[in-house]
Amino acid sequence: MDTAVRTKRLETERGYTLPEEIVEDILSHLPVRSLHRFRCVNRTWHALITSPAFKNLHSDRSRRDGGHRRLFLKPTCRNVFYAWKLGGAVETIMDNWRLPPGEIFPITKSCHGIVLLRCLHYDLHYVWNPSANELLTLPDRTPARVAWTGGRTHVIYGMGHCSTTKQYKIVRMYNFRHDHALHVHDTVCEVYTLDESTHWRPAATQPPSCQLRVNGRQGAVLCNGNLHFVHKHGLDLLTVFNIHAETFSTMVLPPEVRPCSPDFMLTELDGSLCVYHAKDRDRRDFADPYDIWLLRDYEAGKWERLRCINWESMGETEMAPLKSSWIAPLDMYYDHGAGKKKILFGTGACKVFVVDPDIGVPQVIFSPEDTIMGDQGNWDSQLPTIGLFEERLASVGRTNEEIIFTSPWARVASQVLMHLPARTVGRLNQVCKGWRAMIKADCFVGAHLYHANLDKIPHIMFTDGTPCRFKALEDFINTSDALPPLIDEGSRVAFSKPCNGLNTGSLLKYDFLCNPLTKYYRAVKLDNGENAASYFSDSANGLFGHVALGYAPNIEMHVLVSLAYKEKNRTSRDYKLECKIQLIQRRDWVQIDPPSRPIADVPPVYASGKLYWIVDPEFSPTSACSEIIMLDLNTLEFQVLAGPPCGKYISITELQGEVCVTCSRRSTNTIEIWDMDGIGMWSMRFCIQLASFFPEYSSENTALLAVNPKDGRILLSTGRSLGYYASKTVELETIYRLESSIRGKKFVPVLAMDSLVQPCDAMLL
Repeated sequence: MDTAVRTKRLETERGYTLPEEIVEDILSHLPVRSLHRFRCVNRTWHALITSPAFKNLHSDRSRRDGGHRRLFLKPTCRNVFYAWKLGGAVETIMDNWRLPPGEIFPITKSCHGIVLLRCLHYDLHYVWNPSANELLTLPDRTPARVAWTGGRTHVIYGMGHCSTTKQYKIVRMYNFRHDHALHVHDTVCEVYTLDESTHWRPAATQPPSCQLRVNGRQGAVLCNGNLHFVHKHGLDLLTVFNIHAETFSTMVLPPEVRPCSPDFMLTELDGSLCVYHAKDRDRRDFADPYDIWLLRDYEAGKWERLRCINWESMGETEMAPLKSSWIAPLDMYYDHGAGKKKILFGTGACKVFVVDPDIGVPQVIFSPEDTIMGDQGNWDSQLPTIGLFEERLASVGRTNEEIIFTSPWARVASQVLMHLPARTVGRLNQVCKGWRAMIKADCFVGAHLYHANLDKIPHIMFTDGTPCRFKALEDFINTSDALPPLIDEGSRVAFSKPCNGLNTGSLLKYDFLCNPLTKYYRAVKLDNGENAASYFSDSANGLFGHVALGYAPNIEMHVLVSLAYKEKNRTSRDYKLECKIQLIQRRDWVQIDPPSRPIADVPPVYASGKLYWIVDPEFSPTSACSEIIMLDLNTLEFQVLAGPPCGKYISITELQGEVCVTCSRRSTNTIEIWDMDGIGMWSMRFCIQLASFFPEYSSENTALLAVNPKDGRILLSTGRSLGYYASKTVELETIYRLESSIRGKKFVPVLAMDSLVQPCDAMLL
């Protein structure tokens, strides 16, 4: 141990002094989770447990105690990770709250205690230490050069540990088409070093041009200090990447494998590179003998063939429990009782069996139905559900934010950048990878959102509803040379107010999420892949702009709420509402109970952690006043609120962070604005008198957009005129209008907030 640590003695509660060697020996036998708690005992224990020498000692003890044969299990039907050791009980090691729902599985074997996980739906990758339950999300799921060109590619990940620098390196390779006409591809390799990198960097040398085989359920295989990538064309070849030198070479597969290479996969077994079958259980040739090949002489390229399972010697009853869409060798270990080596296998149904290669008959040693995991029914998966891990004190490293902002320069630069407009910061995002990592950090995005909007004055944009087509109002004031984006007067385009810089929009049959200033755009899809609005596209039954956007303060996440009719009969007044919610960072929809009242065809609004809809009076029970539906995003519970005592023509809006109801009085050409106090009482806040400004402005065609926080004037829009109304002086200043010569068209104003918020997209699978 370090001299500074060895000079101290540790005392027990009774006052006895124990030599540090004894304390060290005791601690080295404890599991990682216990050691993580014991780091808090005092500074001496913390220094001891986190020292490199103790980590090496603990690792050696763990291997001698058989810790290398501990398994983690992840049923695809559940979002929970379990751990199991031969002869032990199953325990839960990671609950679902730490990961998005869906198919999450290991794509690498344990490398010095660290495993690489993949979330299939989002194509996100995580570095995970199962022993310590530490998790780190890798940045930039889409390589920068692919994102900048708007293209897509399949990326293959791998992980290794450099014995010289003692660093973990995450490596990814992908093919990038730089000439679509000639179908010319580059092969690119990038490296991310844990606890050091804030961005992906090019490898020290770039790989030779090759087409990589895409296999979404497996990454590159680590063996002998090298990562091995399979070729798509010329499948008998592997591209080999050396973790330490970051150089490339090639390797040839066994001759017997080459004619049917697509049916084989790679892994590491008994310290050797291994090739094994990857056939689905529905294949007719499933009963063929199950062979594996081990590269026993790595330098000479000599392979050894082992016949592991002889399916033909087994009856259908014996074989049925073992048939699976995924079967893979996990480990080769020495059975002291039998005096020989045996091979451990896992299946897509989370079953584990062992095989003696000399006999070839599987013996099931683990089934989930016998444990706390419970009966899995007929569930099976094509994805890896089981992996080995070692008890290691390995750290997954600091997050990007922790690394970036340890630098005084980064702290100073962020203080300057957070006061700049989002568009300017977006351009600076391309200065270098260091700046890009800093600007994308969550803490910087939050700080920029606060400082850039201190005046609370939103930007006014024009759009025609098409992706990324937003133009600033300032571009069209005092000039007649250019027109803003326009739509037909009979068309309907709806946009929400900004929620931390994000807006929802509806155009024809499409709902979408966008950031008008950064040009971020994403279509809102349902679970079946259809657009949310097109799923309920019947104008008689649908809700225009029915997808609402809000923010749940308790979980600090943006939430989409889809509320639409599945049935609606105006004659019988029967209806059926369906309500689904989605966290925009996750992309899956979850159905919840709908409200107890029908919803009118009026866009909803968000204010202070709650969403509001107007109740449809034609389908709701008779009421003396209008009604409003409120959804609390913290509790996901609906509540019916009594509306203000106003007329028939009402809508709902948000002004200065408060929900308001507007009532149009056509007889007097006025618009009343009602707001609600803390105890649910309504009072009229403003009355906009438009008689003096008719016919340019009328109560029928005028919408309220916002209140100027500086002078209290109300921004009004008719689709052809845009102006500020002063309620105290009953004056209206038009700041922009379409020329009378432009007929049958209107503009769509959108309020935008200076924001860098841009949620992670899911992959379209």
